[in-house]
Amino acid sequence: MSLRFGLCAVAGVLSLGTASAHASHIPGATYTGTAATGGTVEFDVSTDGTLITRFVAVDVPSNCGGTISKSFTGSLPIVSHAFSSDPADSIRFEGSFPASGQAAGSVLQTSCLNPAVSWTAATPTPPPDETAPALHVRACRSQRLGRGGRIRLRVGCPDEACRVIADGSLAVQREGALRLTRASAQVARGDSVRVEPKLGRRAIDAVRRALRDGRRVKVRIIVSAVDVAGNRTVRRLTIRPRLRG
Repeated sequence: MSLRFGLCAVAGVLSLGTASAHASHIPGATYTGTAATGGTVEFDVSTDGTLITRFVAVDVPSNCGGTISKSFTGSLPIVSHAFSSDPADSIRFEGSFPASGQAAGSVLQTSCLNPAVSWTAATPTPPPDETAPALHVRACRSQRLGRGGRIRLRVGCPDEACRVIADGSLAVQREGALRLTRASAQVARGDSVRVEPKLGRRAIDAVRRALRDGRRVKVRIIVSAVDVAGNRTVRRLTIRPRLRG
């Protein structure tokens, strides 16, 4: 099947904000807390949720006497919702995320044989994501009808990953409405994909008859984008099919 784009235009752009979500640790969050023996602990999670970028322990009483202070800035990977500093460091730290907004771990002075000092920390839990995803749809308003009866769309989600679904109906003058076969795809954040709902055999024949008779034909398309939180954005557009010239 070959469909050539004619005069193309942006079918519609609806832009709305988004909120991030993650399984246990919260991307971009700052966690603050205290150690079991006293003193404070604070650290930052990177905006993409993959790294610890800062860890600070201040005046934490050691089990061997004295206090422990540690300041780290860099890129420490978070693996399976846990992190651990370099074992060769004289003062080591580690942590994990037992629940959303919660963290726990320990800080250890390697010269001390007594147990490490445990700590707990927390960050405000963000509100549930209730913002619909931004949805970009690009299509030719008029498309040549090919054998496969496919309607070609370019669909993207600029701000977050989403699943897109495209379906609709065919309206033929004096013949009523016929449904299109649905098409769907997964779209990565900032990416776009081609989605092609299509006319069935009966619909293709109806379009050809109507166009040859000079009757009006419209394909009404409904494009939906659904994010991981279940929020949905819907865009509607109309495409006029035409016979091959």
